[in-house]
Amino acid sequence: MWVAFWLAIVLPFVLVFIIVVGIGSTTSFLVFCGTLSVNVVALLLGHGHGLR
Repeated sequence: MWVAFWLAIVLPFVLVFIIVVGIGSTTSFLVFCGTLSVNVVALLLGHGHGLR
């Protein structure tokens, strides 16, 4: 849960970097979609961190 929580915090910065660099190729689009998917999963898994 701890790792998922921190991934959910860090990954949006990676997503912004990918957008700024540009999504001009299929590979960069797939990297963006994969990162976004991991971010959503991390948000779901890390949501309860610190509530105990």
